[in-house]
Amino acid sequence: TRTLTVIVKANILSIEASDERGYYLSGEKILITCIAEGSKDLDITWSKDNHQDLGSVVVKEENEVELYDYVITKSVLEIPVSSVEQEGNYRCFVRNYLGRSNNYLMIRVYPEAIPPRLESGPINTVINEENNMLVQCTFTGAPPPWVIWKKDDQIVKSGRITVFSSEDGLVSNLMITDAIKSDSGNYSCEGSNSAGYTVKGLLPISIHYSDTGGVRNGTNSTRGLIFALPVLFLWLLFV
Repeated sequence: TRTLTVIVKANILSIEASDERGYYLSGEKILITCIAEGSKDLDITWSKDNHQDLGSVVVKEENEVELYDYVITKSVLEIPVSSVEQEGNYRCFVRNYLGRSNNYLMIRVYPEAIPPRLESGPINTVINEENNMLVQCTFTGAPPPWVIWKKDDQIVKSGRITVFSSEDGLVSNLMITDAIKSDSGNYSCEGSNSAGYTVKGLLPISIHYSDTGGVRNGTNSTRGLIFALPVLFLWLLFV
């Protein structure tokens, strides 16, 4: 009889919070899940802001997969009642006799819910075909609002139109790459949070054909990047 031995160095597969963005209100329960793999006898530990003393937390572990000497283990750190003092970087460490790995997650805790407000929104914009454009909506609120961008009342899904947020979650960006005529329409940014309010900024965008955007044979092409801001209109050219 032969025995199969699987030897795997300790490795973290994922670390995530029960709130996708890691934003909580004071008093809410926080769950952070760390999933690790490796050969058996995995040792998983936690720290907050590089300190081992985590205060009032509960850590639970269980094996998700066991195959001979190989395991996938889930460690869940639970903070039953959060407070602002528990905001910080939570790091998961895993090790076995072959090596070690770690990863972290930033958790933010807000003392109270504040309805979102649109501080600055987009302006009416006209751009030429094949140009790129970046539009921004800036919000206030706690936690930072979830932002949805729509075009003609439909959620934006095009691969050339991407949506991304600033690190603090208060600035939402919409990027249109290589604009085409069908990108014209009424765009809106809608923000809402647990305070239950929604705010909306409206932006009509018109795409115009232009034969000055560069030679289309691929040998010499110049395109522009437009930033649409309330009081600032920049045109940055690059080759």
